[in-house]
Amino acid sequence: MLPATTLPITSLTQIPREEPANCTSHFTGSGTPETGSDGRLNCTTFISTGDAVVTLQIAAGTIIDNQGSSTVTEIRIEPANPASIPQVSSDGGALTGYTYRFLPGAISFDPPVLVSFTMKPADWERAGGYGLVLRESTSDGSGWEDLPTSIDAARRTVSAPARHFSYIGLFAPGLVTAAEDTPQTVSDLIHTATAANEDVPLPLSSVIPDKYAPVAAVAAGTALSLVGTMAAVNSVLSRLWERFMELLAKFFSFETTAQLNLREVQKRKILPKDDLHSVMLGLSPRELLVIGTSAVVFAAAFLIRDRFELKIATILIFVCVGGVSTILRDLAQKIVAYRAGYVTEYQFWGLGTATMLCTAWLFGNVFAKPSRTLMRSGTTPSPKESARIKMAGPLMSLLLAILSLFLIPLGGLFVTAGSAGFTMNLIFCVFSLIPIKPNGGVDILAWNKFVWAAVFFPMMALYLFIYLQ
Repeated sequence: MLPATTLPITSLTQIPREEPANCTSHFTGSGTPETGSDGRLNCTTFISTGDAVVTLQIAAGTIIDNQGSSTVTEIRIEPANPASIPQVSSDGGALTGYTYRFLPGAISFDPPVLVSFTMKPADWERAGGYGLVLRESTSDGSGWEDLPTSIDAARRTVSAPARHFSYIGLFAPGLVTAAEDTPQTVSDLIHTATAANEDVPLPLSSVIPDKYAPVAAVAAGTALSLVGTMAAVNSVLSRLWERFMELLAKFFSFETTAQLNLREVQKRKILPKDDLHSVMLGLSPRELLVIGTSAVVFAAAFLIRDRFELKIATILIFVCVGGVSTILRDLAQKIVAYRAGYVTEYQFWGLGTATMLCTAWLFGNVFAKPSRTLMRSGTTPSPKESARIKMAGPLMSLLLAILSLFLIPLGGLFVTAGSAGFTMNLIFCVFSLIPIKPNGGVDILAWNKFVWAAVFFPMMALYLFIYLQ
């Protein structure tokens, strides 16, 4: 273990330093370094976090290796998700509340870059100012390794060189973590809930920058739904689509539907069954099977999105959260429909399932849903009644997303459950409001354009704002 020492920052002679006047670039939050044909950095680059805590200095002439390539699209620094990192080191030292993730994780530098943490005055006094050490997470993420740390007491700055990117945290011996004493804001909770594992590059990173992957996921999810609608109304595409769906139906051993508009539903008579009987919470055995399948699909999509290891606890949490979210969302629609005199049935949606898995894998963002609700009545429902029924699901999902955030401060597995609940239900809410059948947004838009716009646009803006940060 390398001990922390009290040395001026300039003593780190192993790192080439360039004076700011000799070609420098400054970025906040993220930045794209410019390299020459030889892979060396053209100008000394400084990247700082928005809270002015962390500064990353990459000296001119540094060779940047991105898994064998000298091309780096973007370097980012962001607060770490507490659920992703061990809070205490092997020697008993604890995090001071200053832990950040440096991305992309596969990148390395020769010579090392300089990472500096500047503490707030109160935190500096609380930690004693000395004995602080910067540590990086181990390659398997199970612990921490010391970095050769220097301390500048006058500036309350702790610095260390780093050859590759990972989680880097500021530790103090025997200190209770500041994070436990500092209340998390709503923004902090949302960031924790939506943080994904970005160490593994996305399949389309060379074509679409990871920063814009959420927009690509929305576009792809919407486009695939639109293709399904076109396939339903075009005679040639409809026949091909129906054959494909018949194969899926045999595979799943129950009716798998993917055509999306009313004409197709009427053509194939895809309606709620008359002989459905309730076995639990007003749900039939068929619907419970669909809910269970949807929960598994949700778990698979989010495990793909986050590139998680296949741990039993994580899988069970995702399945349970997906199941509970699906049941409550369906029950909300059933209750409103029942009061209006309609019969509903929750059915599996093949295209939605395929879209979820594809967007999770290609873009690292899930944007679809694996099931849909159909309703039937002896009379044609009015536009207002249809809109009320279809609005119940998204509103329930929005409520569950908000409630899920309250699980995150509890720590441990509750962080995983809260994160999964927030993300799943936010996607359920937003995707359901898109005005393409079978989404409820079609009925809401047909009833009142202003009500639909007042709900859809803020939710879509929130989704993009969260995932584009």
